[in-house]
Amino acid sequence: MDSAVAISAYRIVQEALSNVAKHAREVDVAGDALRITVADNGKGFDPALVAGGIGIAGMRERVAAYAGTFDLSSMPGAGTVITIRLPPAASAGAP
Repeated sequence: MDSAVAISAYRIVQEALSNVAKHAREVDVAGDALRITVADNGKGFDPALVAGGIGIAGMRERVAAYAGTFDLSSMPGAGTVITIRLPPAASAGAP
């Protein structure tokens, strides 16, 4: 994996875990070279009503920079799951 991609993946996980520290007590992080999932048991929120904070926007931007996908699933009282996928050629033309 290109070092810029690795740094972006690290920053995405860092921001997701920062959100966990604010809103949850438990977290599960799983991933491989191209997919990372962060799931917590926090208070959750309704994504249709809340656009998310600066941290979520930053994660979306980092993933978009590599033409990846960012999926967020959350429900009030049921925690949040964030999954990012970066394509194999993520280092091509990205910051």
